[in-house]
Amino acid sequence: MKRVAKKVAVPIFISLILLLGTFLRLHQIGSKSLWLDEACSLSRAEKAFLPMIKDIAKNDAHPPLYNALLHFWVYEGRGEGWMRGLSSLFGILTILVIYKFASFLFGRRVGLISALIIAFSSYQVFYAQEARLQTLVTLLILLSLYFFYRSLKEGRTVFWLAFILFTILSLYTFFYSFFILLVENIFFFLNFKRYRNAFKIFIISQIGILLLFLPWMPVLAQRMQLAGVRHSFSPPFSTLLSNAWRTFSQFTLGYSVLGESRPEILLGTLVVLAFLFLSLLRAFKERNLLLLKQKNILLLLWLFLPLLAALLIPLKVHSFQSKHIIFASPAYYILIALGLTKLKSHKVSAALLLTLFALNLVSLHIYYLRDFVKEDWRSAAKYVEENSQPRDLILFHPNYIGFAFDYYYGGNLPRVGIHEKDILEKSPKLTANWKRIWLVQDFSPVSRPSREVKDWIEENYDMIQMKEFPGINGKIVAGLYSISLSSR
Repeated sequence: MKRVAKKVAVPIFISLILLLGTFLRLHQIGSKSLWLDEACSLSRAEKAFLPMIKDIAKNDAHPPLYNALLHFWVYEGRGEGWMRGLSSLFGILTILVIYKFASFLFGRRVGLISALIIAFSSYQVFYAQEARLQTLVTLLILLSLYFFYRSLKEGRTVFWLAFILFTILSLYTFFYSFFILLVENIFFFLNFKRYRNAFKIFIISQIGILLLFLPWMPVLAQRMQLAGVRHSFSPPFSTLLSNAWRTFSQFTLGYSVLGESRPEILLGTLVVLAFLFLSLLRAFKERNLLLLKQKNILLLLWLFLPLLAALLIPLKVHSFQSKHIIFASPAYYILIALGLTKLKSHKVSAALLLTLFALNLVSLHIYYLRDFVKEDWRSAAKYVEENSQPRDLILFHPNYIGFAFDYYYGGNLPRVGIHEKDILEKSPKLTANWKRIWLVQDFSPVSRPSREVKDWIEENYDMIQMKEFPGINGKIVAGLYSISLSSR
């Protein structure tokens, strides 16, 4: 009777968890303005397919799979909510896959708790409501590892083929997916004695993956050459510790609650992180079960190898952000779930899970508020449109931010992206033809305006008005200038 009850209860629980995750990922999905990277995704996705692929190969830091999927997705609609719905779909599927994987590793109880944690995670919701590749690469790497482990355990050809498929798809989504290929290789050779019978097919699968990625290998080589690596391979220990702490804090509670300074929220955050750390330690208390140790090794490699690699060898073009290794976060959630099931007191375990749930709800509440935006291009475009005159000129700096502005701008003023190297060459034409100029600048991790453009405009024009539009990624500044008397 109990077995029958469990068989009925598990599908109900996972269905409820999926409903919760779906609601959180779709709630107010279109309410916030696109930010620069999302607008870039849309701009590329709206091109014809082959020109889009060529543009990505030439100009994008990432492989083409996400934009290729978005290309067909936005064919049916263009609003912010619809555009972000593709990422939400991947995020919802991730809940189901982490349940399957964690259940296969440690049983249904760990699977259900892992699925619940990732379902209400404000960090995961944040990226499920962003039209970028993060939820896709997380899903694909989960599937790659799931079928990799099942292939080793069961040896079925269909699982090896699925492993090759999802691994290559992850590589065509995000270059950092190579870290997971490294994880899988290290795990295999650490456990070579146990899986020696699978050596031949494992090597064939690795060769197959590399051959399938060969068409994009020249692009990867070009990207590595252009980006290079930082001169120092060993950042200060304090920097490594700070980045690691920030990564795990964001995996646990997202972004918004961590920015709160209220004592009760800070105290609750510290308490839950401390208890989660203790529960993680409990996950490794089993000493006599070799199989359990192997599973833990896989999770630890999955969690820490990408983190260490991203911290120690960052590309010059990227400052480290936790989203670069978001695909490692499911390992963290599974380890937490495993630790919670190992706590002696079920009451403490339940209380910790409820506290984690409550803090993530607080984080989500803050995130859903209208003023919690990444970049507010919607308001910036509206401000310029409402305060402009027919013969104004709009300048964008840096020169590549125009597509974010243009998505929301409904006027017909001429708009020009300008580079600091061009400002002196184009300045006579600007001063001759335009009495008023709008300068729109974006200050964010992916957009760093130089001083030259603004300095030249302030030397030749008088400021009439200016407004800043802050967001968590940085700020947009829109300034209106009128030609000065000295320049006439």
